[in-house]
Amino acid sequence: MEKNPWRDAVDDMLVTCHEVAGDDPRESINRLINWHVTISLDPAVSSAAQELIVRGKEEALNESIKMLEELHERRKHMDNYALYFANLLRDRKNAR
Repeated sequence: MEKNPWRDAVDDMLVTCHEVAGDDPRESINRLINWHVTISLDPAVSSAAQELIVRGKEEALNESIKMLEELHERRKHMDNYALYFANLLRDRKNAR
């Protein structure tokens, strides 16, 4: 049997990932890629994945703060309008 270094490398990687070669070589390679993607997204294994989680939490917190500040500003303006109209009514009442 002729040696095929590519096939041997893929077979070795499949064994490392606890996979077996199937009839479809592309499917076997896709399973290898999916395994590596899964590992790279695991924050217990990947510092890059952990950093994405930390960054996501920070961005979500910043967005929440921004939203609450905007809500406060709108509420403040609403209170100002309410006070404006209350004073307007008071002035009309006093003008009678």
